[in-house]
Amino acid sequence: MTDLSTMNRFVGRVAAITGAAQGIGAAITCRLAAEGAQVAMLDRQTIRDDFFPTSAAKYTVDVTDHQSVSAVIEAIYRQFGRIDIWVNNAGIYTSAPFTEMRMEDWQRALNVNLTGAMVCMQSVAPFMVAQRYGRIINVASLAGVIGFPNSAAYCATKAGVVGLTRSAAIDLGPYGVTVNAVCPGTLLTEMGYKVDELICKQNGWEPGTFLKMRAQELPVRRLGTPEDVAGAVAFLASDDASWITGQALVIDGGQFPF
Repeated sequence: MTDLSTMNRFVGRVAAITGAAQGIGAAITCRLAAEGAQVAMLDRQTIRDDFFPTSAAKYTVDVTDHQSVSAVIEAIYRQFGRIDIWVNNAGIYTSAPFTEMRMEDWQRALNVNLTGAMVCMQSVAPFMVAQRYGRIINVASLAGVIGFPNSAAYCATKAGVVGLTRSAAIDLGPYGVTVNAVCPGTLLTEMGYKVDELICKQNGWEPGTFLKMRAQELPVRRLGTPEDVAGAVAFLASDDASWITGQALVIDGGQFPF
């Protein structure tokens, strides 16, 4: 386990995280704050005050609403004077056989997972360009790299996030802004349990069966945690990764070694 008490990589840095109320977003928030960052938490739902750093700024925002996102970014900038790190973590999962995928579910996944990331990146980039420094990390998915069954909308939107990451990295690199993605595999999160519930129901299995099977299939023999992803995000957000951009880092316990 990393001893964060001796690490201060983000002292003087300001980090904003979408989808910060739970799961991966909450873990990223706590990790960056533990290493000295001032953090701004963004989410559609209410963010608990008792779980997160007391110094964290909390904002309610819909990432698909360009005007709302812009207003929140302006507020963060007014409060802290800069925005150094932006983590696009907000996302949803939808599941259906390909021929039964409803267009409204497809559009909703597209709006949140891909358009939401674009809206946030386009809104925060000018601030980073002006200060000639920035780290943008997009939370994509292993599903966006290899494809999963009954997950057309999720796979397509997360693959889109990877493509968006690589394109933005080229455009923003000359201004000192790096853009990378992380692609988690199966995690013990609310979304992970939802996927387990859906797959087990489709196959007539007891709840939890899919997660147990997946853990035994991995070389490391365990599923990932939000903290596993947070550690990778912290690296990409740090100056240790200043020469890394346009990359999609797979974090999957060796499920699909490339």
